Parts: sequence; structure tokens; C-alpha cells
Amino acid sequence: MVTVAIFLAGFVAGSIGYLQLQAHPVQGGGLPSTAPGFVATAEPAVARSVVDDLIKGDARHLATMITADDLPKLQTAIDPLVDIKAIDFVSASRLGDQELAAYIAVGTTSQGQKVARGFFLRVQNEAIVGIN
Repeated sequence: MVTVAIFLAGFVAGSIGYLQLQAHPVQGGGLPSTAPGFVATAEPAVARSVVDDLIKGDARHLATMITADDLPKLQTAIDPLVDIKAIDFVSASRLGDQELAAYIAVGTTSQGQKVARGFFLRVQNEAIVGIN
């Protein structure tokens, strides 16, 4: 009986919270953010191009998009993946003139294990300026 009461209380609280969010839509076209000053944005085109190069394995074009200093950071970010199957865009946020795009890469290790790794691409003036 207690389990049913807890379930019903959670259901009612969740329903009320959902209705409150629907009644007060986010203004300005951006998603709500827990970090003041950040505004949700669309995926930056240059970041999508880097992701496409990673999926295709186009190291030559990737080297033109990322500085020599950032290439090892990208390797560290996706390590231990050796074969990338997919990279999913999670979200992007803007603060001032910089954007931060979040991704999840899914692939296999050298031992054949499936692994997912998250990484960020920092974009400024349509160029990749950092990788985390």
C-alpha cells in the first residue's frame, strides 16, 4: 500500500511540474541553462565538419580544420576508440563569441569492446579553438 502511495505522489508531482513547464515556455528561443550567460544554439557548421571527418577517417582534411596543438587533444578525448561507428551531437551553447558543442562518439577499442566517449569542441569565428 505504501508503494502505491509513493508512486501516486511521484506521478502527481511530476504531472504538476510538467504542466508548470508547459505553461511558462522559455523566452528568446534558447533552452534553459543552469549556467548564467550561456544560450543554447544550433550545432556549429565547423564542428559538424570535424565530426564528419572523424567518422569518414579523413585525417588530411581534419588536419586542416584543427591546429597541430589540438590534434593530440582530440586523440585523448576519443581514446581508446580506434574505430568510430557514430558520433551524436548532444547540444551547443554560446557565451560571448565562443560556442561549445558537445558530442558522444561510439565505437570499438583495439580489443573489440564497444565504448562511448564524450567530448567538446570549442568554436570561435568559425574555427575550432579548443577540444575537451
